[in-house]
Amino acid sequence: MSPAACVLTVHLHERSADLDGRMLDLRHQEYQLLAFLAAHPGRVYTREALSQALWRHVEPHGERAVDAYVARIRKHLGGLSGCIRTVNRVGYSLDDNHIIVRVTGAGRALPAGPALASAAG
Repeated sequence: MSPAACVLTVHLHERSADLDGRMLDLRHQEYQLLAFLAAHPGRVYTREALSQALWRHVEPHGERAVDAYVARIRKHLGGLSGCIRTVNRVGYSLDDNHIIVRVTGAGRALPAGPALASAAG
């Protein structure tokens, strides 16, 4: 990681996120997805598992909805959009090799489904 790495901070109590102090204008589901990935950086989750974590069940078009939310989050991240890594035919991961990830207010529950499974293990 470079010394000038950007810092992504997810504030669980405020249900907000910022990138180097600049607040990200995220919708509810975008925030939930980003918060979940930030709490588990480096882990790869299937689209189905992410849908389960966000909606507590797999929606009929949940996998494509996850793709749409990821695309929106990437727009908010701008030049750091590559931090959300696509693992072909599997799902997504927050790559913390080029960004510092901080999660504050860890006492607050993160979105997570009861049978959430990671493709990476």
